[in-house]
Amino acid sequence: MKVKLVLVQVKDAEVFFEILRQPEFNRSSFNFKSIQNVIDWIESIDIDLQKVYSIIFNNKVVGMCSIIINKNKKIIGELGFFIDSKYWN
Repeated sequence: MKVKLVLVQVKDAEVFFEILRQPEFNRSSFNFKSIQNVIDWIESIDIDLQKVYSIIFNNKVVGMCSIIINKNKKIIGELGFFIDSKYWN
């Protein structure tokens, strides 16, 4: 088993959309209505403020991880992630 992080790519949008449609994510802050919404979000990422990675497990996209940096706030960093519920143990 091998896990790695790679910079998010538009080609991962469909996988993210399918994962976030699972009932376990109905309270997620992501509220994408379509794959195009995910693509638009990916294309709007400001790489100077946010690093977004696809989580790869055994060569398959199984989730996403993001790191947000905001030096103007007291808490300057935030880490968020989601993983396909099929891979929860």
